[in-house]
Amino acid sequence: MHFIFPSQFYSLISPPNKEDILSALKSAKVDKEKTKSLLWNKNLINVKVEVLYPDDLFKFLIPSLQLYFKEFGVNEVPVRLVEIWKNTYTKGGYQEVHDHLGPSGIVDIAGCIFLDDYHPEYAKFFFHNRHSCEISPAWRRLFDRNKTSFNNYIPTYKKGDIMFFPANMLHGVYPHKSGKTRQTVSFNIGMN
Repeated sequence: MHFIFPSQFYSLISPPNKEDILSALKSAKVDKEKTKSLLWNKNLINVKVEVLYPDDLFKFLIPSLQLYFKEFGVNEVPVRLVEIWKNTYTKGGYQEVHDHLGPSGIVDIAGCIFLDDYHPEYAKFFFHNRHSCEISPAWRRLFDRNKTSFNNYIPTYKKGDIMFFPANMLHGVYPHKSGKTRQTVSFNIGMN
């Protein structure tokens, strides 16, 4: 568990079934009807968003979810995969700051599966501290001097890693600088 802001955290898990997940995502079927009807992605530039079928992929997330809940000292929490989609970034592609609380239903946990290793030129996933505007100029100068992030935090990851975080946390993706594509799979989970 990495606490990056006072009440905000994320978990980065190397799944015990990493190869199975990567294989399943490589051959995952796209729900073309839901992809066409997406509204939130209409303003994305150089990012291809494809909706995947939750029922086909949920079983692959279960071992990592079990590890995630163990970090809380809980053995089992009933959950459901609400939605899952693949993001493909080409040069210049980015995602504005957002959260995953939305019209799709009740979402408690957001997540991301990284399909590429971290690379300095690849679009960087970041968390944004919604309370950063409350920090006084004196504190900002102090934080700047010791290189403490008060605004955005960029986690590092490896191919196949899964990140879980509360769905209300603000996050985004910096512009992709590479000529090679970068892919992630994002998802929303509801706790029953």
